[in-house]
Amino acid sequence: MAWEPARASSIAADDPAGPVVGQLLLLAVVAAQTLAAQTALPTEWIDKDTSHRVVRLSREDGTQSLYFHQNAYTPDGKKLIVTTGTNGIATINLATREIQPLVSGPVSVLVAGHKSGDIYYTKRGQGGTGLGLHIVFNLVTAKLGGRIEASGLPGRGMRFSMRIPTTAPANND
Repeated sequence: MAWEPARASSIAADDPAGPVVGQLLLLAVVAAQTLAAQTALPTEWIDKDTSHRVVRLSREDGTQSLYFHQNAYTPDGKKLIVTTGTNGIATINLATREIQPLVSGPVSVLVAGHKSGDIYYTKRGQGGTGLGLHIVFNLVTAKLGGRIEASGLPGRGMRFSMRIPTTAPANND
């Protein structure tokens, strides 16, 4: 006896489970087609409109590269910094396409340092990296020629004291 796939028409019309079984069968077919389409995505192709070679670097849905102003590459240019589908941060080695996770969980990348390659980000719901205070420190000390001091106690807040000259230094480009 040969095996035959079930057909919706083989379910009796008066069977109360008939519509449910038919819907489940349809759902299974749609799910199988969707899975097949996802696994069939090519890793490289030529765009028919532009003739550009397109390379898919990650198979994880939702992986995105950074915008140009965020400096998406490591200083040596060998790795691309991306946000992952799970909202983390990773690098992709452009030669090997190896993905190396850096930070997990929901984060927002602000920028990657041009010279250092340090990635500045905020971790939603858990505080950030102190980038805002880093910017304040650099403005007060380097641009304005001043000093800044911080003091505080846990649960009691912070106190910032800034001393800024009335005239900024001449070499503050």
